[in-house]
Amino acid sequence: MLAFKLFLYFNILLLCYGQDALNKLNEIGTDPTDEHIERPCEIFDKFCIRKFFAQHSKCKPVDGPVPDPLYRDKSTSYVPHVNITFIPNSINIRGLNGRIEEFYINRVTDKLVLAVEFTNLNATSDYVYLRLHRRAQEPIVVRDYGSIQYDSLSMTIIIPNLKNLQLEKSEVFAFVSNFKLVLGPNLAANGDPEVQRAMAEMMANYQITVREIVLNDSPFYVASYIQYNICDFGVYIP
Repeated sequence: MLAFKLFLYFNILLLCYGQDALNKLNEIGTDPTDEHIERPCEIFDKFCIRKFFAQHSKCKPVDGPVPDPLYRDKSTSYVPHVNITFIPNSINIRGLNGRIEEFYINRVTDKLVLAVEFTNLNATSDYVYLRLHRRAQEPIVVRDYGSIQYDSLSMTIIIPNLKNLQLEKSEVFAFVSNFKLVLGPNLAANGDPEVQRAMAEMMANYQITVREIVLNDSPFYVASYIQYNICDFGVYIP
C-alpha cells in the first residue's frame, strides 16, 4: 500500500509540476557529505600521502616497510560471548605490509579516512593464556600455543583534526573474511566442565571469536602500518 501511495504521489508531482520538481526531490535525497570529500592523493602515491600526513601533523615521514615478523609483547582480547579473556604473549605478526585501498579527507567532519587491506596476515604465539571467568569465583587459566591467519583483513582508520592529525584519538573498524583460528590441545585438556563447555562453544562459534579478538588487535595493526610505512607519530600502541 505504501509503495502504491508513493508511486501515485510522484506521478501527481510529475503531472502538476513537471520533471523539475522530481529533479529537485532527487537533489534533496543525495548525501550532502559527498560534496565535501576531497582526495588530495591517489591511493597508490605513498609519497603524496606521506607528505600530506607530515604537513597536517607533527609526525615524521617514514618509508617502511613494517618488520616481518613484527614482534608484539602482549595482547589482551575479550571474548564476551563465552566469558573468556584471550591473552597471547611474545607474538610474531607477519603480513602487515598492506595495500592502501582508500584515502580521503572530509572538510565538514574535519576527519581523514585511510583504509588498508592486509592479505595473508598471521599472528602466532607459543604462549596463549585463556582466562575463563566464573561468577563469584576466580577465573580458570589454561595455556598453550595459538595462531590466527587472515586471508583478507581490511581496516578503516578515521583520524580527527585535519590541522593537526591526532592518531591517538582515531577510530578503527575492521572487516574480516576468510580466516582460521588454531589453538593448542592443552587449552581444552582441562577437565573442568565449565572449561570444556566454554572451549567447545568458542570453537563452534570461532567466527564470532575471531571477530571479537580483532576488535582489540585492529588499532595495533593499522597504527603499526602507518608508523612504519607512512608517518611516525611516536605513539605507542600496546
